[in-house]
Amino acid sequence: MKKASKYLTLIGNSLEIVFTLACIFLVVVSFIITSPNSVKMIEEGITSGRITPMGGSTLAEQVQIIQRAFTVFGIVLIVIVLIAIACIVITFLSIREEDTRHFTITALVLSILSANILLIIGLIFKIVDKEEE
Repeated sequence: MKKASKYLTLIGNSLEIVFTLACIFLVVVSFIITSPNSVKMIEEGITSGRITPMGGSTLAEQVQIIQRAFTVFGIVLIVIVLIAIACIVITFLSIREEDTRHFTITALVLSILSANILLIIGLIFKIVDKEEE
């Protein structure tokens, strides 16, 4: 059970790193879309039909709605990235420090927040393994 928990946490943590990098990329894309330089690109997309309008009566209102939506999306992604980075760090500390239970429980809570199933299962195995000893 100890080997299974270690491998699951390592694989889960690796997936968490990939997820974090993807979210950072999406944050950059969302802030590029919300920049004032992208207004013309969004207007061209709406007028050509490539971007479906999300409401608003004028073209400027439609652009503003799209930019606000991407601003909210970027802020939410930043919070998700911060939770994921904390999860990665605490999980590595949990793997390195074999005797510390508080790192394991904190990593479990953060992995639940980041919805990483492999990491959740690996950390539960680790807690159960500590209980059996």
